[in-house]
Amino acid sequence: MNETIKIVAVDDEEMFLLPLVHLLHSQGYQVEKALTGQQGLEKVKTFSPDVLILDWHLTDFDGVGLAQRIKSNPDFKHIFIMMLSNSIHTEEIVQAFDAGVDEYLIKPYAREELLARIRAGVRLRRALTSELKQERSAMQELEIDRLQHFLSSIKQSCEILNGDEKILTCDSYLNELPKLSSAITEMEKILDHTEQKIQKSS
Repeated sequence: MNETIKIVAVDDEEMFLLPLVHLLHSQGYQVEKALTGQQGLEKVKTFSPDVLILDWHLTDFDGVGLAQRIKSNPDFKHIFIMMLSNSIHTEEIVQAFDAGVDEYLIKPYAREELLARIRAGVRLRRALTSELKQERSAMQELEIDRLQHFLSSIKQSCEILNGDEKILTCDSYLNELPKLSSAITEMEKILDHTEQKIQKSS
């Protein structure tokens, strides 16, 4: 299952980055590496990772800044961000989580712990994504039901207004359901026709 998981690893020191990349490759993950925050941001855009592992201190901007940029983009909010740092200060750890970091691991880290935290993060993200898809599907079904009811009501109104004149084919509304813009155009025709009839009768 790991082969479907993509990871971007960001660290400006290759002596730490290369062993990390090698470890992730050995577990079957697809991995892209970056030596700067800007490179990491570009990799996120082009590689669309599931997980981002980044160091706190980078040459151009820190890992907290990178996390903030990624989490502020709706397209990247699903990414699980893990920060690696030498710092054990509470205020810095809190700062990282406030910036959008999902996991914080202190260097030097145990290989087994790192991999376990990645697996846990991926499970969490997949569960949240699945729930979100189900909610969206339920909302779409609800909106379709509302639209069908709305068009049915409009069809009935159309039949009442037309009477025997058959000015407008009312069944067109149901046929236009997949094309809402066309349905709105037909509805505007009915409103115009109604206004004209009212003006003539007044």
